[in-house]
Amino acid sequence: MRTEGNKIFYSWEDIQHACERIAEDLGDWRPDFIMPITRGGLIPGVMLSHIMGIKQVSPITIQTRDGSEGHVDPFWEIACATLRDTKVLVVDDIVDTGKTIELMLNYNPSDNIRFSAVTLNLDCDVADKVNFLTGYHIDKGSQPDLWIVYPWEN
Repeated sequence: MRTEGNKIFYSWEDIQHACERIAEDLGDWRPDFIMPITRGGLIPGVMLSHIMGIKQVSPITIQTRDGSEGHVDPFWEIACATLRDTKVLVVDDIVDTGKTIELMLNYNPSDNIRFSAVTLNLDCDVADKVNFLTGYHIDKGSQPDLWIVYPWEN
């Protein structure tokens, strides 16, 4: 990864390393399927599916950006209500404010759901509320204008 001003640019190798670290940190826990959050979680979700040999990938849309109250894909609500015994790995690119996960937690997901992201803002406490795994940590408390640029965004 390289830094230019207030931006950190991840390379494809950085993303591969983060996904491998998440898969390793899962230990013996193996998801039945992976749920990447669109759009940022799609590529890491597919990379994790290849690393772990998980063929079931079901993307969901959770929108919490740009000051909106947030929108949750109806599939998430259905998944939380019906997949109580199914192991699910939710994948995103970054947990910055924690708003996306907070919104998802409103649907009472089972303990069989784990959350992961390539990058976690250490200034965000939501990761303490769930089974959470990450590849990299950033501290936006000391650098609030820090911006992460992923290779698929170039």
